[in-house]
Amino acid sequence: MSQYRYPGAQPFSSEQQHLFFGRDEDIARLHRLVKTQRLSLLYGKSGLGKSSLLNAGLLPRIEKDGEYIPVPVRFNAWIEGKKDTPVDIVLNVLSPYGSRNTFLDSLIKDEPSLWHELKEAQIADRKKYLLVFDQFEELFTYPPESIAAFKDQMAEALYTRIPDRYRAVLEAQLETDTCALTNAEFEVLQAQPDVRIVLSIRSDRMHLMERLSDALPDILSHCYELGALTRAGTQAAIVAPAALPGDFLAAPFGFSAEALSEIIAFLDDQEGRVETIQLQILCRDFEERAAKEGLRFFDKNNLGDLGAVITGFYHRQLSVLGDEAAQQPARRLIEDGLIVVEDKQRLMLHEAQISSLFKVPKEHLRLLVNGGLLRAEPALRGGGYTYELSHDTLVEPALVARRERKLREENAALTEERQKRERTRNIAIGFALLATLSLGAAVYAWGQTQKAWRAEAEAVRQKEEAFSQKNRADEQQRFAELSAQEALSAKDSAEYQKLLAQEAEKVASTLATKGQRLEGTISGEDTYGFLMQKGKEYLFKNGDYRNALTYFATAQFTDDRPESRNMLVLAQKGIQAEALFFEGKLAAAKPLYQAILAVAPKAKAAERIEQMANAEAALQELLKEGGPSFSLSGKGLGTLPEKFGDLPDAQRLDVSGNYFPALPPPLLRLKDLRILILTDGSLEQLPTNWAALKQLKILDLTNNVSLNKTPISIGQLKNLEELYLAQTGFDVFPVETNMLQHLRILDLGRTPLKMLPNNPTWEQTLQKLGLAGMKQLNWEVSFPILFRLKNLKELNLSGNNLPPLPEGFGAMQSLSMLDISANGLKQLPPDFANLKNLKHLILTDNSFDEATKAKIRQLLPNCVVEF
Repeated sequence: MSQYRYPGAQPFSSEQQHLFFGRDEDIARLHRLVKTQRLSLLYGKSGLGKSSLLNAGLLPRIEKDGEYIPVPVRFNAWIEGKKDTPVDIVLNVLSPYGSRNTFLDSLIKDEPSLWHELKEAQIADRKKYLLVFDQFEELFTYPPESIAAFKDQMAEALYTRIPDRYRAVLEAQLETDTCALTNAEFEVLQAQPDVRIVLSIRSDRMHLMERLSDALPDILSHCYELGALTRAGTQAAIVAPAALPGDFLAAPFGFSAEALSEIIAFLDDQEGRVETIQLQILCRDFEERAAKEGLRFFDKNNLGDLGAVITGFYHRQLSVLGDEAAQQPARRLIEDGLIVVEDKQRLMLHEAQISSLFKVPKEHLRLLVNGGLLRAEPALRGGGYTYELSHDTLVEPALVARRERKLREENAALTEERQKRERTRNIAIGFALLATLSLGAAVYAWGQTQKAWRAEAEAVRQKEEAFSQKNRADEQQRFAELSAQEALSAKDSAEYQKLLAQEAEKVASTLATKGQRLEGTISGEDTYGFLMQKGKEYLFKNGDYRNALTYFATAQFTDDRPESRNMLVLAQKGIQAEALFFEGKLAAAKPLYQAILAVAPKAKAAERIEQMANAEAALQELLKEGGPSFSLSGKGLGTLPEKFGDLPDAQRLDVSGNYFPALPPPLLRLKDLRILILTDGSLEQLPTNWAALKQLKILDLTNNVSLNKTPISIGQLKNLEELYLAQTGFDVFPVETNMLQHLRILDLGRTPLKMLPNNPTWEQTLQKLGLAGMKQLNWEVSFPILFRLKNLKELNLSGNNLPPLPEGFGAMQSLSMLDISANGLKQLPPDFANLKNLKHLILTDNSFDEATKAKIRQLLPNCVVEF
């Protein structure tokens, strides 16, 4: 059977390597990286062809070398009930038939570990493996314990010569003279397993790799970003396969220069990106036309309507599901559920929502994914997959099909109504004819007929109005379903809190167990006295009521006395008081603190009483001053009174320089708040629900060094325009920050981030970015992300000890201010000359010689340059 030159919507396979063109440089560079590094990371945006690069580029090149055996691995997303762990999946791929029965089994027999399997391959076959994990983001859909086990085993396979458990068994055998290993086997055992690993992941999932960095600290050290096809690469991918002779569907054919320009212009998304799936869909159509029409050359006259090709692809992929009735659930899913009609944006739905709302069988989803119409992504919470339309170019065909479907449905409904009306009219006319036997009866019949017709017309009108209302209701329901996705996020948060509660219960159980052990192993007045002394120190001096509770509980296990019971009750009151204090329920907290002070008047609880009085006084002062701008800066507060949430018309709030470990709940009730300043504080966590602060436009968290985790709830602040996170402990940005669609200003300076956030929307919206003092940022990976911020006006890169700057700054045409001071730079790349709008360039504390300074001034004649 003749084959296609172009795979269409599917990635290239290894068997199609002779048809894979346009990526020669990427193949060569990735190949060099893999040959020199034990662990490599390939990343890029979805749709740019990572799978094809691996299958038809890297793997054949590795096979040709002959040094390593390439082993492709796919985890697929975890779903409830799935028993195979990631480790199981890799072991099954490496050794589907079980152990190789080597001398390793004399130490630990048939151990199910990656190290054991790779070592056995080294012993038995002298084989060296290259493990290639495509769509590696699927790993993070598995339960945490499965991810942890895989992470540890991968680290052991990469970096451990002999695991301690094997070494211990070997030493025991040597001591008892039962070791059966020969000298040659000893030598092989000492050799490090030679394995290479390549991980391939989407750019917007790169932040997940931080979860593995404790065991694999260099996981982000050797990365390769796959960019879009260049114009030359796109041309090669179109022209080269078409010219090949062989057993193909069509004879060789070609393209004129004008035709190629038109094709590339159609594929280009105006940012220089070409998605390979769209290219392959078009080329597959050209090949089919060449075979059917006998064409040998495409020019602008016979190229055809490229948009119609995409439309035809849309309908062809749906047709594989069966007749019109079989297609309807999938059509409604795509046209009503996966697209926002008003702004033509794609949406994503989880397979559970698709099943319940649209009744699309899983087999149909699989067919549409295989055909390239839908894209499936692993759902990081809850397992399974989410689905979306595979590309923006498919939105318009789907919307046109939606309009046609709605029109057909309306026409069908109106036709049914007309048929009903016709039947009613015929009955009425027959009744009138029969009634002519009597004039009075005839007149009566005619009058009744008129009434019937009028009633009938009104019924049709009402039916049409009801149909219109139903369409509006359908739209409203769809938006309600989108709101349900936000509710799912809230549910995730609730489940997270439940897990925390379970962990707390485990800790309490552990403490009780420790206490029971102490009861049997320690005794005596000295022990009891020590425990009581430490407990009182925590209770009265430190105000650490949880630790106090632990010591008093242990003391009670040792010797159950009235004193330990009384102190236990006081510690419990302290815990309750702290909870009420942070919630702002000061009236309820006060008597609990006073109970502690009644026993020890100078206890730490006195500070809480004073802080509550200060908070109440500050609130009264604010009420006197009035709004809409309120300031409590530098008041040394640790809480806010519950009534604070009722501040009238609060639009701007400055609570910087206070001691809140978390945002006080009363603050989260200020629904009109637009600006919130929380700088120079003691924040350790952010809320999981910002529901009342959805109008917030500016959030300043600068200099909260203990704040090291961005919760997924940050995505609820959809109107946020300015976000300041400088000098915080954030080391990773979650994907939920992509929901901040209006962000203009972002300051990440002096944070331990290792990866720059990669949000396509920010490429259009972000105007000011602070990246000063980012010593841990991977600049090799981050520079390409930075260069895509086309509308950025101000950029601060000072104090980073940057490597020599790469080409790419010239693409940032909107830049007006750039600070790259204190980086030890000796020169600037030539494309700085393209920064025509740059007005202010700060280059102080670098290493430019006088000649270079003069050249920079010459490159930027209209810019104020500071050296």
